[in-house]
Amino acid sequence: ALAINPSVHALAINPQNPSTIYAVTNGGVFRSINGGDDWTQINEGLTALHVYALAINPQNPDTIYAGTDGDGVYRSTNGGDDWTQINSGLTDLYVCALAINPKFPNPSIIYAGFIVV
Repeated sequence: ALAINPSVHALAINPQNPSTIYAVTNGGVFRSINGGDDWTQINEGLTALHVYALAINPQNPDTIYAGTDGDGVYRSTNGGDDWTQINSGLTDLYVCALAINPKFPNPSIIYAGFIVV
C-alpha cells in the first residue's frame, strides 16, 4: 500500500517496539508492524490526507500526533487506529513539523512548525 504513495514526508519508529514504524504521505498515515515489510493505511478520523509531520509520545507510544497541510494537528491514542483533531492554541493549520520534549515526565506539550503560504 505504501508503494502507491511514493512521497513519504516523515517516518517515526515506536521507541518501545522498533518493529512498528509509521510513515506519513500525501495519502495519509501508514503503519507497519513488521519492520516495514507490509504497510496498512490508518486514516480513520483524518479529514486531511496530506500529512507532513509525525511525533510519537516517548512515554506512551500509543499516542501519536500527525501534522497536516491545512487541517492542523490530529492525535491518536491507540497507535493510529483512529484520529481526533486537536487544534487548540494553533496559529496556523499548515503544520510541517512536530516535536515532543522527551525529558518531561509526562509529555503533553507538542511543538508545531508551520508552512508560511
